Amino acid sequence: MATTKIKATGIADNAVTSAAIADGAITSTKLAAGAGAGGVYGSSSSPVVFTVTVASKTSAHPYNGDGSSSGYFLNGIESPAISLQGADSVTANSEYVYRFDQADGSNSGHPLLFYMDAAKTTAYTTGVTTTGTPGNAGAYTQIAVDRETPSVLYYQCSSHAYMGNYAYNAASTNLNGIKMPTADGSSGQVLSTNGSGVLSFATAKIVGLETIYVPAAAMYPNSTNGCADLEQVELSNGPELKCLDFDASSDENAQFTVCFPKSWNEGTVTFQAFWTVTGTNTGTVAWGLSGVCIADDASINTAFGTNVVATAKAFSGTSNDMTVSAVSGAVTIANAAVNTQAYFQVMRDVSADSQSGDARLLGIKLFFTTDAANDA
Repeated sequence: MATTKIKATGIADNAVTSAAIADGAITSTKLAAGAGAGGVYGSSSSPVVFTVTVASKTSAHPYNGDGSSSGYFLNGIESPAISLQGADSVTANSEYVYRFDQADGSNSGHPLLFYMDAAKTTAYTTGVTTTGTPGNAGAYTQIAVDRETPSVLYYQCSSHAYMGNYAYNAASTNLNGIKMPTADGSSGQVLSTNGSGVLSFATAKIVGLETIYVPAAAMYPNSTNGCADLEQVELSNGPELKCLDFDASSDENAQFTVCFPKSWNEGTVTFQAFWTVTGTNTGTVAWGLSGVCIADDASINTAFGTNVVATAKAFSGTSNDMTVSAVSGAVTIANAAVNTQAYFQVMRDVSADSQSGDARLLGIKLFFTTDAANDA
């Protein structure tokens, strides 16, 4: 009978012929195994079987020239890379089971086991059982594969180096010891590790723009050209105001301090003023801000950086309406650095506004940028 080559991934040239199939030398299981197990299901009572033999390596071996001069042959193929399958282990029989039959005498002294790496630094034993002594009847190593079996395992001899190759578990959620979540997290969450190789989705702090709100109650008028002292104003309903009044006739100032976190990038900041007017004039109010950082053992008697005035905003004309100015341009803080105390001076720039009444400052929101997730 004429022979015809059948090409299959992982099967050497001339290894499979129609004659061999006709006389029963090649079975469907062997074809599947030689091509990488191809999704064939094997149970614990009827596993997919790889017949293991040992012979001298050839140039076809992935580790030819490394370690032992001998190599494993699976179903007659020299140390193929094999594909294993694995389902959820939700029942006693849902794993895919593979048996590496080492009954052939050539296996004597070459126990086949599984490892996380080709150099056998870490053995993999979950779902792995061994029976008998390699080279004797009934000897085999068996592995039950599910989605928690690592994505890549190496079948190697426990006594000699680099005799085998790797096995790939396509359905694995365990990326070589790192266990992935089995379901998606929420929008914006990130993967977090428990330090033991298990990843899960968690809400994490991300570097970027941050804010600090400083209320007027945390500020104090300058001794020279200062605004009015802090005042508490009772309204007819709800909140009472803690405010600093800046009059319309001249520039007035107040100060406050902030200690930025270590995660601050020591760059420029911007600000936004929260204010109101007890009156009905619709004129604009313009607020300015400047800052300086003072380090340990440095003189506090140091000038502020350049004052930056935000775009003036018109008042609504309804007495005691909350008014929020636009975010300012970049404010460069003199001597900017972490592990310092930052002093800020806020002022009303009457030359840039038109409000005829006192502007009542309620607070300042600072915007700054971080370049680390925490202050460790």
